[in-house]
Amino acid sequence: MSHEHAGSEFKIVTASIGVATLAAGSGYIDAAGMVEGADRRLYEAKAGGWDTIRADARPPTGT
Repeated sequence: MSHEHAGSEFKIVTASIGVATLAAGSGYIDAAGMVEGADRRLYEAKAGGWDTIRADARPPTGT
């Protein structure tokens, strides 16, 4: 993703994103747990470098 940024000599903005879902089978019992999971994924993404996304590996299950 490239986006102009006047305050940077490189003229770009990058993003690291962490994703978690609160769904049946996700392993999270409440919204607070899901936010903690997303926060963990965000730090994993930041450690992975620029323009990185980390998400829960388990797909949600249920009806």
